[in-house]
Amino acid sequence: MSDKDASDKGEQKNVSVLTIKTRARICLVQALYQIHITNDSWEKVVRDFAIKEQERAKQWAYFIAYVEEAKKAHFQDFDEMIIGALPENWKFDRMNALLLSVLRAALFEFVHFPETPKAVLISEYLNISHAFFDQDEPRFVNGILQAISTRLRG
Repeated sequence: MSDKDASDKGEQKNVSVLTIKTRARICLVQALYQIHITNDSWEKVVRDFAIKEQERAKQWAYFIAYVEEAKKAHFQDFDEMIIGALPENWKFDRMNALLLSVLRAALFEFVHFPETPKAVLISEYLNISHAFFDQDEPRFVNGILQAISTRLRG
């Protein structure tokens, strides 16, 4: 078996471990990031993802459900929650756009999908943050989500 074959199998194994909802959550983070960076509309982002993700029908269905709810969400309210949970030495306007997208997606789900247990959401978004960052950001995400989730759900 070549190194490339082994690499491909490793990648497939890692991808298959992700649940359908986890993949949809990652798509939501990516969509929020795209909107933040480009100011694209939800409709354009959905079209872009539809082209890329057609072969993953179940994941796509969850992502569309998230987007339909997210279009109704008031992300400025989530930003206010984030600002209220930031340590004093952090400035909201200097936050990394991807880190902000992870937090916004998590808070969107906390508010709009209350049936999902708090611990599950924190764990999911902590894992998602590990997929994008390898330094202190996952601990930061965990701290912010713990603080806000306690206020939201006790």
